Amino acid sequence: MVEVAENNKPEAIIPMDLTKRSRGWELIGKVAASFATQQSQPAFTSGDNHDDYVSRDQFNTLLTTLNEFMQLVASKPSGISERQVYDAYNRQKGRHYQLDSIKKG
Repeated sequence: MVEVAENNKPEAIIPMDLTKRSRGWELIGKVAASFATQQSQPAFTSGDNHDDYVSRDQFNTLLTTLNEFMQLVASKPSGISERQVYDAYNRQKGRHYQLDSIKKG
């Protein structure tokens, strides 16, 4: 993990480029594991405003949601390729243009 912009606090930069996808998934897993192992203490943002307080329940809910997301990511269906999505999109686009030309006569 690299410290970049969060007031010198730990953060992660997740690459989204297709060629770096495996590294992105690896980092997402590391961040999720880090969140899960940290103590669920209330967090504060900068300032003393009462509205900035994050309750233990909210933090636990966030961790639970993140854990559920990671389970979904791990069990993602792999039956549809990117090429199939691209081809289906192009077929739909072709039908749209075909209908447009019929309307125009």
